[in-house]
Amino acid sequence: MSDLLMSIDLYEIRPRKDKRGVDLISDVLPFGRLWYGEPNAISNAIGYAKFRSRSHDAVIRVYDERMMRWPCGHAVVL
Repeated sequence: MSDLLMSIDLYEIRPRKDKRGVDLISDVLPFGRLWYGEPNAISNAIGYAKFRSRSHDAVIRVYDERMMRWPCGHAVVL
């Protein structure tokens, strides 16, 4: 695998099964996932992922309840 692909952090934002917010999931997080339960949970999770990866590239994937990516088939590359 190229060095470029290995330096990109991958974050996923998924709705919680208990319907109490979203989880920010990544291998680069100290505990693997963070829980966001406030009304603006998705934007806060995106903001945290952007802050953690401010010195290098990252991909943030946002999933809906059906585990479909939003917008369908796209990811945000920072």
